[in-house]
Amino acid sequence: MPADADLQCLGPKLHTLRAHNPSFMTGAGTQSYFIGRDELLIVDPGPDLPDQCDRLLHAIAALDARLCGIVLTHLHRDHAPAARALHARTGAPIYAMAADRKDSLQVQDLPLQPLHEGQLLMSDGGALRVVHTPGHVDNHCCFWWEAGGDLLTGDHLITGSTVVIIPPYGHMGRYMASLERLSHWPIERLLPGHGAPMQDAQGMISATLAHRRARADKVLAQLQPQSRDLATLLACVYDDVPIHLHALAALSLQAHLLHLQEQDLAIEDAQGWRLTASSR
Repeated sequence: MPADADLQCLGPKLHTLRAHNPSFMTGAGTQSYFIGRDELLIVDPGPDLPDQCDRLLHAIAALDARLCGIVLTHLHRDHAPAARALHARTGAPIYAMAADRKDSLQVQDLPLQPLHEGQLLMSDGGALRVVHTPGHVDNHCCFWWEAGGDLLTGDHLITGSTVVIIPPYGHMGRYMASLERLSHWPIERLLPGHGAPMQDAQGMISATLAHRRARADKVLAQLQPQSRDLATLLACVYDDVPIHLHALAALSLQAHLLHLQEQDLAIEDAQGWRLTASSR
């Protein structure tokens, strides 16, 4: 076990470091993961904070290792910006799928090595396999570490909460399809971008799918032949969610409605949302 108190060991050739960015959206902070022993990959180096790069470099030194790659699940500002300074100070390449250039919530100007589905990224702890999991954003990837039986999930699955799907760059249908796909993988543990490891991987995936399906059913049940505005639907569909979370819930509600629209079950007009004729 390294002497660095901030660096936590999760198993052979696997460590994690939590960024000092606690917030309403990030929970206790963004988790960075170190895969390997002498030749490391870092997954999600975290936000642009004054101490973040130094903390990561100190952790690498505590492990007496060399950084061979910086891997990003996606480019949101709580996961990706520290990659710039880490790349500048180590020369390690940055791997990620590029974001839509119009998405202002993602870092746009990192020197990326593009990722593709099924690609293998190597450390001396074994390979990380790229699993493209669109939904939270279209360029989101998880990473399957077969040697440990772990899936590094970024913001696809997090501990203690569901992730927010923000249209147009987040998409509920693709999110659900990505979850469905993961339900067939031999995953033993989930390593999220926010929160503690989740031991019952398939149980968590199944529960998340069930929750999203139940919410979609609740949205559909609240739609009527006459239009209802978003505020009215929000109060009915998320009546089990505290009011202070309704601003975030409204984003996921919109994602559900757009997905229902794609299935020809809902339609938007000037007054709000209503059932289509075919769904009545």
